[in-house]
Amino acid sequence: MKKIKKVVLLSLIFVFILNIPRKIYQETYEQKEKFSGEKKMDEKESKKGWMIKVNDKIYHLVGESRIKPTCGTGWLSIENVVSESEVPTENNTANFSGSIKYLYSNQNQIEVLVNDTWYEFISEE
Repeated sequence: MKKIKKVVLLSLIFVFILNIPRKIYQETYEQKEKFSGEKKMDEKESKKGWMIKVNDKIYHLVGESRIKPTCGTGWLSIENVVSESEVPTENNTANFSGSIKYLYSNQNQIEVLVNDTWYEFISEE
């Protein structure tokens, strides 16, 4: 009987010891996931007010572009950047920074390449 108690006790201790690293890993992973989710939300929120002024029209960010223009199309560049809290007042100006190129999709829409990601901007004018 004593031998069975020892085996059961050692088994319980062994299982407990093996579960400690798993629990620590799980808590760390959950914290990391929570942090990265908050970061993505903040990044998305910061893009919400992106604007570009081109040919006397203000274009507002709609979201990531569904089309991916290819090379050979006529890309134009944004030359000036103002503060994120400002509305651009001069042509070829944006209120966000980065490597910014754009091209026209239609009369009131432009596709904008910002640091290797395409975004869709629309003018309400």
